[in-house]
Amino acid sequence: MKKAKTPIILFFLFIGIFIITVNNNKKPLSKSEFEAKITSLNYSAIPSNDELQKANNVTDIVYAINNDLKTQMNYYKFENFESAKTFFNDMKTVFREMETIDDDEEYNEVNKYNYNKFTLKSSKRYFVVISLDDTAIYAISGLDEITNLEKDLKNLGY
Repeated sequence: MKKAKTPIILFFLFIGIFIITVNNNKKPLSKSEFEAKITSLNYSAIPSNDELQKANNVTDIVYAINNDLKTQMNYYKFENFESAKTFFNDMKTVFREMETIDDDEEYNEVNKYNYNKFTLKSSKRYFVVISLDDTAIYAISGLDEITNLEKDLKNLGY
């Protein structure tokens, strides 16, 4: 009887580890959480109420720029996961179209269940777009700020 339980226990243990790995324990931030965290990272946060929200299923937008004026980061909260993923794919397309301009560009992409990240490094700038559940972040920085931007994104949980 004990031999029959061991494979079942191992199976459920494997499934649990798999789910944790796929989900990567990332949780999207609310608008107020993003504003609090981004401000603590020395950015100025500017909430928006512009027409973009109505046109693209966006419920909240926060524009943020670091105090050195070298990095801009925009936070978007969408009505649903599909809208955030569409935004991610649209921005990825824009980045790839820019690729034809600069031969030195490098890009990277990560796709998991509820998390997608695309980066593009050109000869002058670094671009990032991330979707996590029903949120997205778009960021741009100079090449000398890549490490700081990635550290800030990690501190935000993205």
